Amino acid sequence: MIAEYSKVLIRSTNRIGTVVEFDDGKTSAIHLIELTDTDADDRMVWADAGDLEELPPNAFPALNES
Repeated sequence: MIAEYSKVLIRSTNRIGTVVEFDDGKTSAIHLIELTDTDADDRMVWADAGDLEELPPNAFPALNES
């Protein structure tokens, strides 16, 4: 299940973003996605739940403390 702060792919636009809010009060849930796949001015878009694919979160290696 896609939850707030999940990393997602929007299939229709092939863009990647993070879920920042969702509204499940409608017939099918819609999610507000902050696009994060470019360094350009990112924007937020609404997407239907059926158009989203949850992706694994980014993994950051531990810092080596020498």
